[in-house]
Amino acid sequence: MARIELLIKAIDKALIEKGKNYMTLGQANKSLYENGHITEFEKQSGFLKKMLEDGLIKNAKQTESSPKQWRLFLSDKRLKPKRAVRTKKVIDEYETEVKFKPKEKFVPKYINLKDQHKSNTDNIPWKWIIGGIIALIFVIGLFSDDNNGTGNSDPILAYNYAKDFIKDRLKSPSTAEFPGTFEKKNHVRDLGNGQYQISSWVDSQNGFGAKIRSRWSCKITFKNEQVHAENIVIY
Repeated sequence: MARIELLIKAIDKALIEKGKNYMTLGQANKSLYENGHITEFEKQSGFLKKMLEDGLIKNAKQTESSPKQWRLFLSDKRLKPKRAVRTKKVIDEYETEVKFKPKEKFVPKYINLKDQHKSNTDNIPWKWIIGGIIALIFVIGLFSDDNNGTGNSDPILAYNYAKDFIKDRLKSPSTAEFPGTFEKKNHVRDLGNGQYQISSWVDSQNGFGAKIRSRWSCKITFKNEQVHAENIVIY
């Protein structure tokens, strides 16, 4: 399953649960990050916005009025958001557009002091300069980390994608309950090169309506902006 399809599915799910017909770029970016579908780096670098600009998400369009803003709708007209009683305050919040602006790379102010008068540089403590250099090295390392050339992936992200593949194979996916964030970290083994082996559990209703616990395993691979699942076993 291509990663774009998983992101669209996650947006549909958020819209249905929140009872909304659409969400803005900023709201979608926040929702995908909080539910583990995109990484911190992708959230801050405008990854979702680029996908919208490239036309990869068909169920999205920009408003005609200025400033133009992206709106992401349900991908299937047959899907309906949950009905909810909304007060005027909630409606106002719902209609408020939040323009997403990618976080700019942090650059310590002292870097540009060389263009100022030398008398200004005489008053800069050396510990500030050293601290700024360390901070700059940290930021450069953060933005240059590409996870060994396999794209932006991490154990929790791999687990969440595996969870989607497992839910598709359950009798009653809407009743599925998986481990919490702290426990699921211990259920993922990093194989390197963007590959993760996951062994975990899920509680869900069977065909008779009884909730049972099943064990499952799956291998997730991140490659060329796509997510691949192999060796899916539920027992």
